[in-house]
Amino acid sequence: MKRVLALITALLLLAGCAVVDKAGLAASVNGKELGVADLSRYVEQMNSAAGEFGLEIDPSEVNRGIINAFIVEHILNEMAFKYGVSATDAEVNARIRALELEFGSREELLRAAAESLIAEEQLFESIRAGLNTAKLGAYLAPDENQEEQNDLLFIELIEYAKTFDIQVAPRFGTWDREIMVLVDAVSDVVLTKEYFDFIQNG
Repeated sequence: MKRVLALITALLLLAGCAVVDKAGLAASVNGKELGVADLSRYVEQMNSAAGEFGLEIDPSEVNRGIINAFIVEHILNEMAFKYGVSATDAEVNARIRALELEFGSREELLRAAAESLIAEEQLFESIRAGLNTAKLGAYLAPDENQEEQNDLLFIELIEYAKTFDIQVAPRFGTWDREIMVLVDAVSDVVLTKEYFDFIQNG
């Protein structure tokens, strides 16, 4: 599991980013846009979940966590599509049902998602990204163990992500080409370990 977390974390090291100053746009990846209205809706869901579940969530990390997730999941899902191994909606729904049973209820699943800075509306695509991570590793190195699959996937992701045009509105930070994370003037924030753990294993 740790290797998988390291692998997805490494995905943050793959693409440079320009800044975008388009009204109403928070970020885009190859033209796929995350609007400010969408971002605000996700943040409101996170705030609601924090209140419902008694969670302490740093507001300064929520925007960046959501934008980071948007970028990473898009790259993962596009690569899975390229190789013809994309998780289907049926597989994602089956995984969500399995997680609801594992956690004991949908409410507890949503609590775990909130702790990983995943809004309820993002849950479906986050689970898809986790499934696609496993599928890509198995596709690229079917006869290897998980560690070796992850190493090969990392190499492939480096090359693939170089083709992506990633842009973030300046007020939300910058996707830094050198350290390859979404940063702002105060601190460098990457997706949390809990996020990666959640999308891969629930």
